Amino acid sequence: RLDGDHRVHALPLPDGCDDGTFVAPTVIEIDRIDDLPGEVFGPVLHVLRWSFGTLDALIDAIDATGYGLTMGVHSRIDEHIDRVARRAKVGNLYVNRTLIGATVGVQPFGGEGLSGTGPKAGGPFYLARLDGGRGAHRFRPSSGEPLDDEPPLAALRTALAHCDGIADDERIALSAYCTRCEAAAAGLTTMALPGPTGESNTLRLRSRETVGCLATDALVLVRQLIACRAVGIVPALDATRLPPPLRRFARPWDGAVDSLPTLDALLVALPAEERTRTRQACAARPGRLVAVLVWDRSTEPVLHLWRLKRESAESVNTAAAGGNASLMTLIET
Repeated sequence: RLDGDHRVHALPLPDGCDDGTFVAPTVIEIDRIDDLPGEVFGPVLHVLRWSFGTLDALIDAIDATGYGLTMGVHSRIDEHIDRVARRAKVGNLYVNRTLIGATVGVQPFGGEGLSGTGPKAGGPFYLARLDGGRGAHRFRPSSGEPLDDEPPLAALRTALAHCDGIADDERIALSAYCTRCEAAAAGLTTMALPGPTGESNTLRLRSRETVGCLATDALVLVRQLIACRAVGIVPALDATRLPPPLRRFARPWDGAVDSLPTLDALLVALPAEERTRTRQACAARPGRLVAVLVWDRSTEPVLHLWRLKRESAESVNTAAAGGNASLMTLIET
């Protein structure tokens, strides 16, 4: 049947469902992602047909909704799978398998945007978040991207040496902080997770898109800058409070959370009342959820630097790789 401009396919409700609020299993054909009013729960499936060459635009439209919990891809074209994995802003990507049944320690579960701020339930950083980060240092990548030949903070270290307004003892402390940030960042790339035969599970750690920094103490603001740059983030902050040689490493910002539409994390070192007001302002923003992270002089990179990363879990049915569809039909006897 047609409901406005959309074709709707629904099963009849069984007897006994006349009273109450029941929704039959329903399939609705839509022409574009904008046809959706928001998240739709229940036994409802929306189907959108897309043409070859428009995959990137489709993924961007999905990302623009702000939701980013789970995405599934069924394809034997590796290029399509890799493109979706690189472009989609989702917490979980399932390839050639079902979209349910996340296993603790194997498929860490959690989203981003309007679907969560991390860490993932059942992932390596979950308990670390509950114990103040003390367990995070135990996790290191078992595979991943090669590190850059040049340390990520080399240029910033050089600039620090030319900051005349910083006392010698503080300059030494900041240099040591750079070293600890670089060491912590080196372990935050890609982790291979355990899983059953015929399945590949990977946790990729990608730097957050937009991070703001707020601190009462200007030297703590420098530490926040160092932490962000260690993982490849150009933070937004009041650059006029930095020593002149350091200002080029930051993005100028007036401190108003509403002026950063893509803000997804905020590092704060503020008095309690001001911190509360900042959290409330972030919660009142439209769009994606903002992780407000206390980042002060006592924050150790080895325990907390992972919080500047987005966790993306990928679970791949490797039995379907290479186009061997027969492997997907095998059952145990």
